[in-house]
Amino acid sequence: MKRYIPLYKDVIFTMIFNDERYLDILTNLVALCLDVGYDDIKDSIELMSRIPTIETLKEARSEVDVMAKINGKWVDIEINTKFNEGIIARNVNYISKRFGKNYTKGEMDLRDIEDAYQFNFNKDAYNKDHLIERYRYLNDNGRLLTDKVQVTLIDMAKSFDPCYTYVNKREEQLAHWCRALLASDSQTLIKELSMVMEKRLAEKLANRIEELSNDNEIIGLDSDYNKYQLEGYADGVDTGIKEGFEQGIEQGIEQGIEQGIEQGIEQGRIETAKAMLAKNMDINLISEVTSIPISKLKDLQL
Repeated sequence: MKRYIPLYKDVIFTMIFNDERYLDILTNLVALCLDVGYDDIKDSIELMSRIPTIETLKEARSEVDVMAKINGKWVDIEINTKFNEGIIARNVNYISKRFGKNYTKGEMDLRDIEDAYQFNFNKDAYNKDHLIERYRYLNDNGRLLTDKVQVTLIDMAKSFDPCYTYVNKREEQLAHWCRALLASDSQTLIKELSMVMEKRLAEKLANRIEELSNDNEIIGLDSDYNKYQLEGYADGVDTGIKEGFEQGIEQGIEQGIEQGIEQGIEQGRIETAKAMLAKNMDINLISEVTSIPISKLKDLQL
């Protein structure tokens, strides 16, 4: 039986979507993220993250997953296998440094900042209310300081909730992408992505994933990435909170933390797990999506 490494894994996602041969598929995802038409950006998307090789991927611990520029706008797409309160602080701080021309010690002139959109696809279930949440810079009084910087969180686990009502067509299509990212086999990925693009493109992507999944060097990198993520998780939380909060970024994330991230993370996981169990989904997949141990999932079945 052929090995299949899910698309959400950094080594697979990065290897494929920094390759211009798959720009047509990436364009579909970016268009949905930006909520624009595919035809509006298909000829104007430019990959800005470095072209991956086995060698560069081995060093990619601090690199972005996919960075592109579309009509003067920067788009950063990240896949997070872990989620916590420090993720927002870290990510807002990152794009502040990356796109704030005069950023110094946590301060910058927002008038000079470039248009930047960061989309975080989070594997962990964390939000019991929404599939998509968007964050912007606000001052202490809640006034919008700039609309040029946006950080969007997309809860992939929420896409499995059969009781969730999609806000619009775009959200429903992004849910198909979420399930495709988490898919544990090619057939599921093709089924989900065929709902948002031509089937031949979904098959093209599935074939590439299978090729990479059975490459010994990629298999080794997948193990290394998991190790790096575990090692860097605590450091990332600490750095994100210190740099994001202590260097003046707290004003842009304060409301986000109040909007269900401090509360309901664990409950959101449990509710998602119950919904997936009710659909008789594979318990190993449920455990991977929700980060709930199989032993606890068995208790929820009782």
